[in-house]
Amino acid sequence: MPTVKVPSFVAYIDESGDEGWKFRTPGGAGGSSRWFVLSAAVFCVDAEPEAVKAIDRVRTILKRGPRASLHFRDLKHSQRVAFVRGLARAPFRAISILVCKPELSHRAAFRVKDRLYFYAGKLLLERVSRLCRDRLGIASRPLPGDGSAQLIFSDRRSTSHVNFQAYLTKLRASDTNIHWPVIDESLVAAHPHGSRKGLYFADAIASSFFYYVEENEYGFTEPRYANELQPVVYHGPDERYLGYGVKGYPSESLGKLSAIYK
Repeated sequence: MPTVKVPSFVAYIDESGDEGWKFRTPGGAGGSSRWFVLSAAVFCVDAEPEAVKAIDRVRTILKRGPRASLHFRDLKHSQRVAFVRGLARAPFRAISILVCKPELSHRAAFRVKDRLYFYAGKLLLERVSRLCRDRLGIASRPLPGDGSAQLIFSDRRSTSHVNFQAYLTKLRASDTNIHWPVIDESLVAAHPHGSRKGLYFADAIASSFFYYVEENEYGFTEPRYANELQPVVYHGPDERYLGYGVKGYPSESLGKLSAIYK
């Protein structure tokens, strides 16, 4: 009989920006975004029920009903600040991959359907798996489960999670930094945005880091949302965020990040 996986972690994954290639000029309107961001909110399974209550508290602060959907991009600036400030008090870790599309050296290869999304997913899972591996190593108490992580994507029309499962299977034969004991294709699923509170976390994280780097029509970025999330962004033992909870691709693309994520 096949082994039944009992995850120790759950990672909710969402994106911000688009995968188009007709870029708007910096500060301009129309066209494709210059940045594509893929983010994860990672929880220990035993802490998730308490952690996601942060969404209920945010709804109360924003005077929204108990079942009201929350899309970060649809909120006003002050509401977004309140949203991420509420999430930053919850027990979870945030990881974001920030891809600057105009600076990609092999842009033609990334024009193939799903190639950009899948590659960002690989970079994300390298860090998710490292986080889970390290969390197991420093846990002061035994964690439930077998050390694996369930991966729940926000459902997207253009890409089936089944295709991502197949991509992971191919990656197993490749040279990656994924810690495979944490990642299992059978634990990949997709759910609509409003069906899981953890997906609200992932949406807010991805949008926050997108606004951090993408210039709006007035020519400026908005770093405050991502800065508010600093307490929950995954970092290394030396308090370094780059390469851990914040990864730019190509690596030189993050030159304008503020000192907080250096």
